[in-house]
Amino acid sequence: MTANMYNIIKKQNGERFAQTIRNFHSGIFDVPNIDRIVQYAGLDAKPILKYLVSLNNPKTIKQDVHQDPIRLLDKAGYDAYIADTLEKQNAIEKYFAPTEKLCTFDDPDKFKNYYIINAVRKDVNQIKRDDFKKPQREDKYGTSVLSIQVLKTGGFISIKNRYNHTVENPDNTFNSNPDNIIMGLSDAISHYFNVDFSGAWRHLPDGFVLIGNQICKFTKEFNNVYIAPNFYIKDGKITPVNPDYQLMLGGGSVLDLKERKIENIANNNSIISLDTKLKQGKLNLIKNPDNSRTLHINKQPVCRVLDGEICWANVSGVGSVCLDNLGHLMGDLRFCDVQQMYICSCNLKNVSGITLRNIAKLNFFSNNYANGYLDFSGVQNLDLSVSNMLRNPNVVFNKNAKSIKISYVIGMVGELDLSSVETLNINHTNLSGISKIKLNPDGQILMDEQTFNSAKKLIAQYKNIKIR
Repeated sequence: MTANMYNIIKKQNGERFAQTIRNFHSGIFDVPNIDRIVQYAGLDAKPILKYLVSLNNPKTIKQDVHQDPIRLLDKAGYDAYIADTLEKQNAIEKYFAPTEKLCTFDDPDKFKNYYIINAVRKDVNQIKRDDFKKPQREDKYGTSVLSIQVLKTGGFISIKNRYNHTVENPDNTFNSNPDNIIMGLSDAISHYFNVDFSGAWRHLPDGFVLIGNQICKFTKEFNNVYIAPNFYIKDGKITPVNPDYQLMLGGGSVLDLKERKIENIANNNSIISLDTKLKQGKLNLIKNPDNSRTLHINKQPVCRVLDGEICWANVSGVGSVCLDNLGHLMGDLRFCDVQQMYICSCNLKNVSGITLRNIAKLNFFSNNYANGYLDFSGVQNLDLSVSNMLRNPNVVFNKNAKSIKISYVIGMVGELDLSSVETLNINHTNLSGISKIKLNPDGQILMDEQTFNSAKKLIAQYKNIKIR
């Protein structure tokens, strides 16, 4: 492979990604088109290392008669032996220049985890380092001393040479294919140690999908559309997002400033119905020090996006807002004059407060770590379900709401003023932590028996409660 493949991947996926590959097995850089294969694999190579290695492992050519690997290496001109002790493992150290010694020599457990064959050319003493002013990985000096290392659990082989890191990918000498030393050696080693390193298929870990031969790291999946901060995959096609004028918002929505619209690529609920404002207003996308980006409409900040998801919003006068399965929300979220809102399955750990004013309908469902101030006083129709209120002693409801439904909620404490709510439905919710409750004596009130009993002393006087 070209000498700059490390730098190509470093520029494309980041220095940590490239270093992780090099430290694990630099032979990965020799995989044809490896830069394209990992183009969408994210910034951390660690989860996919074994898969990447499998792309470069040789396919063992099965032999009818299995030969002895030591005898084969003898035919190839090497004195070879199995290094099954630390002393044998490091016996070849004397052949290495001081600045080119293998990391293996510093690992006292290497021979315990790997089958190691050390091979030294019979004419090694006639091959001088000074004669090789421009070292090449497979030149006579480099290949005069080899350490063939096979992971005992299988699936990995590395052939290391005499140059160590003086040349590109020294851990991948002969492309880590023993047959390139002498035909039949791969089969001989595999059979002798009873271990398979032939590059058997490895499944990618969770959070990755293979499109063609390209490894793609995604963050969310909606309706068979895979979403990442800088691209999405739909119908088997990878579509990159242009950072100059496009922005992933989360939930399968892509903001396009050039077209002045939000595209719903996953046929999901549109995250924010901003199209009217986008077409009428002056748009600016500001990059922040934390690498987030803030959308300004007519010089007013509307939302901030981090890692391909909305993390903050101050939205008013829109038809709908759908915050679904978002993991980076933070700060004070503010919404005003919204017809329909969904805040579902979001991580609210870093949200200090949610203020809602003149919201026609809100579904607040299954959100995690809702520890900020929750002000539902401006919500006309509220559905609060599957929520833990232990972190929210200051939840405020709209006592004049048209309808409030509270179901499968735990941890409610303090006073509960629902004195003018027209329709109230509370079920599967423990109200024993409530110190005072005001209900509408003329409203419609539904409760299951368990909920009623948890607050019976406080609400027994209300005759309009229907127990289901």
